[in-house]
Amino acid sequence: MPVGNTNNIATKIKSKKQFIAFLIVGSINTIFGYGLFWVFVTLGLHYSLAILIGSILGVVFNFKTTGSIVFKNKDNSLIAKYLIVYAIQYIFNVGGIKLLSFIVKDSRISGGIMILPAAAIVYLMLKSFVFKSSKAAK
Repeated sequence: MPVGNTNNIATKIKSKKQFIAFLIVGSINTIFGYGLFWVFVTLGLHYSLAILIGSILGVVFNFKTTGSIVFKNKDNSLIAKYLIVYAIQYIFNVGGIKLLSFIVKDSRISGGIMILPAAAIVYLMLKSFVFKSSKAAK
């Protein structure tokens, strides 16, 4: 087997393991964030404010777990890029919930529907923008 094929296979396996780790860590982060969102909406906050507060409370925890476990990187200087990804996710979530409000009247349900598309977009942005060229495990 040529060396190029071996490297390509190894890269694909590493990428799949990384994505699986992202899904596991992301599930924990999502349960935490969505739980906060659900509580804040139930308490009467507007969904946009509930997303904002949930995101702010979860961002440091998410940064540390995603960076160290998924991308094997503990470089705290990447937090600004990470925050940009979260800002984009916030806009995406609010816009998605607004669009879904024409079909689904309960924003808690719409928020749940938005979890998977938001996770896919966040993973791609983290991989290509935040942790792409950073040094491993500082």
